Amino acid sequence: MKVSWSSSRGKQPMKAGPLAVRIFSSFSQFAVGSNSSTNPLPVELAGFEGTATEDGVRLTWRTVSEDNSAGFEVQRKAGEASSWTEVDFVESHSASGTTSEPQSYQFEDTNLPYAADALEYRLKQVDLNGSTDLSRVVEIGLGVPDQLALHAPFPNPSRDHATVRYELPEATEVQIAVYDLLGRRVATPVDGRKNVGRAQVQLRTQDLPSGTYILRLQAADQTRTQRLTVVK
Repeated sequence: MKVSWSSSRGKQPMKAGPLAVRIFSSFSQFAVGSNSSTNPLPVELAGFEGTATEDGVRLTWRTVSEDNSAGFEVQRKAGEASSWTEVDFVESHSASGTTSEPQSYQFEDTNLPYAADALEYRLKQVDLNGSTDLSRVVEIGLGVPDQLALHAPFPNPSRDHATVRYELPEATEVQIAVYDLLGRRVATPVDGRKNVGRAQVQLRTQDLPSGTYILRLQAADQTRTQRLTVVK
């Protein structure tokens, strides 16, 4: 029997092949493996959840049993236009890859795409023989900023360029300007209406003389500032 199935969000088709699938009333539990009676189900996953934290996203999952499991590739996607990318690989808790005891796993993703409002995650379970299966997809909302913010640019000191990140609690006209210590405006990397959320812009510093500069963000009658040092 050839079976192909997708995540609960209906977006990511699974690999088709000769599979035996246990179907539950929800995707809180599933198991996929060969339909051969001599090849037991490699991993029975009993839960996969994600939570936004102050430092990023925490993923947790549990297995009921594992057979010939190398571990789990954590995959992430940011938005419909992006593709799935590998974040990290979590090895099976069992040295042999086989255990009949329940196992609990946790992974902290702290290097998030800054401008993303929501992220999707899934697990690719990898067997020791190289075969793989995909979990369902979980979506993590990162929330809307609750206040205007201009973060410290980096790298700082800067030689050729610096990344400037800012947060908007509402859509508004935004200007980010760069001033030298004499009060002269030397660059305006952002000037126009911007949507609510997080954003970043690259500031070219290669043409600026060495020295200290002030970055000033103006939006909705509020001002935020940061310092940037340019070195040659």
